[in-house]
Amino acid sequence: MRQVWRAVVRILAVLLILPSAGLAYYWFYTMAPIRHKLDPDWYRRHSAQEYWDEVKTGIRRSGWGHDDPVGAFADAEFMAWAMSQIGSGDDISSCSAGHRDSDFREITNQDPGESAAEWLAWWKGNASKSQEEWIRDGFTPYGVTVRIPPSEADAMPLLTLLGNVSTDGPNRIPYFVKYNAFRWLRDSDFNPVAFAISHVTDSTPAEIKTGLLEYLRQERTFPTRDHVGELRFAENEDPYADRFLPAMLQPRFKAGVYGIVFGLPCLSAALIALTLRKPRHRKVGPSPAPEPERCTASPCESEEA
Repeated sequence: MRQVWRAVVRILAVLLILPSAGLAYYWFYTMAPIRHKLDPDWYRRHSAQEYWDEVKTGIRRSGWGHDDPVGAFADAEFMAWAMSQIGSGDDISSCSAGHRDSDFREITNQDPGESAAEWLAWWKGNASKSQEEWIRDGFTPYGVTVRIPPSEADAMPLLTLLGNVSTDGPNRIPYFVKYNAFRWLRDSDFNPVAFAISHVTDSTPAEIKTGLLEYLRQERTFPTRDHVGELRFAENEDPYADRFLPAMLQPRFKAGVYGIVFGLPCLSAALIALTLRKPRHRKVGPSPAPEPERCTASPCESEEA
């Protein structure tokens, strides 16, 4: 043991690093988006778009969460990715599977079933369509026809869907249909106040009035300003789109600033370390014996001396 204890200690030290590195990877990488989306303080400091980005990252790294707002935020591109991740025999409807089938209904406004096989069959025939076309076709079974791009005539039938409070089977409107009715109106620049002023009277059906109230309730949860879950015809005018980016925000300028801020201290540390290095001395051996002095005088001079 006296001969091998150093090697044993070194091996033990290396083995202790492995679980630490594994936990660090899991905590700071795999679990990071999950920790963020569950942290109220993080949520308050970030936008809805950043929250949705964390949700997507978390799904790709560790699977579908139970309460993730995927259906409200996801677009056709994410739907295509999600369909590529399931097989015909996969569970997509249970709690452990994240109720993916419910999210798929909100994304597409369609209801082919609860099994992965039914959704894959639907996807085979509709993958080439846009999200707007999926949603438009999903209103047809409920007797509503909307147009792409939206028209003012869409408002009445969609508000009727939103205002339907029936709970029996044949007349009940599912939540995903109501949500997409709201989203279609919101992203078509629908103004509920202007609509109420110009259209609501004493003779207006109760479903229209209830639909307006439901629209306002949904808008508090999914406001236009969040810019997530928007359909393509939404008016996304960026007020900063045409603004000239100042020099201090240009990538080259920022690279130069960061280079000076971090580069100079590193250079200073390197110079200090260079001065602290001990000089290397050449190995000095015994000095050679002095050579005898040569006589340069003539023999005559030597004899006289």
